[in-house]
Amino acid sequence: LRRWKVPFEAGHSYPLRGTSLSVRHVASIATSHVMDARTSSSSAPSNERCALVLPPRGRTRAVAHVAGGAFVGAAPAEAYGPLLRRLADAGVASVASPYAVSFDHAARASKLRATTSRAHREAVSFGTWSAAAPAFALGHSNGALLHALAACEVDAYAPPLQGHVLLSFNSRPLDEAVPVPGFMDAAPGFVRAALEATNVSMERDTPLPFAQLESVARELAQGGAQFTPTPQECRRILRTRFPEDARALLVQFEDDAIDQTDELAMLLRTRCAPDRVQVKRMGGNHLTPIAQEALWKAGTSFTPMDAFAQVAQTAALADLRNLADELIVWVERYIL
Repeated sequence: LRRWKVPFEAGHSYPLRGTSLSVRHVASIATSHVMDARTSSSSAPSNERCALVLPPRGRTRAVAHVAGGAFVGAAPAEAYGPLLRRLADAGVASVASPYAVSFDHAARASKLRATTSRAHREAVSFGTWSAAAPAFALGHSNGALLHALAACEVDAYAPPLQGHVLLSFNSRPLDEAVPVPGFMDAAPGFVRAALEATNVSMERDTPLPFAQLESVARELAQGGAQFTPTPQECRRILRTRFPEDARALLVQFEDDAIDQTDELAMLLRTRCAPDRVQVKRMGGNHLTPIAQEALWKAGTSFTPMDAFAQVAQTAALADLRNLADELIVWVERYIL
């Protein structure tokens, strides 16, 4: 985009003639540029707007297709900002694709792939990065599951992905994902009554973190109480349809009770050459990829709670830096 020397100003939208992509300069945070890329028409709903996180200087060396976990996946450029900016400093741009939470993982995976691929192609058409820049998937938690399922579809990505980085993968039944006894039995009727009582109706441009809550609520009210495909079906799909020549880095964290990376590794190694599937166990927890850099501000007096918070944040950011460093090493070795 620098080739046109556009005088971007924060918060303004700049539709570009002759294309369906418009770009809004959101911020210049640290040294990386974050832009909002609308990947269909100018009237595209919010769940089709991908954020581009670009290297601060020089050309893009690689591109990550980013999908976040469940509800934070609604705003991936913000939720994963510190991680993506560290990747950008190493020359890795990101196409961060938001998605609405749904019980239908198969449909969401297909939508995610189409939206991200379209944004990637349009970024190439603008000269944002070269068509030769290699791309890879980067998914966290539910986003890791969606990327894995998308890779199993018959139609190939455009451009083809050179690898998959799957963080904290999990594919659990709904009653385990929401471990409250009796909740899933009572939820459909309760939610249906709540929707009727409040006459909830989200507009198409409602911020996605809120709009997608309605979509889940309506699925519950209509009797949806299980994921599609089921965890058992997911295992069969990955074991039989994941690309045999794929390269994958599976990252699990030491303090993550819902992680299923070990099971995923066994499945993929029955499908791919074992040396093409790497597992990395790192310090941290399920929330490490979304650790934030905002400093804890103490009150008028420094309390033990302030000390605890600062120590916890320092540890979280150290784990995040280690994760970013590990991803950069893997990209430089296997993707570039």
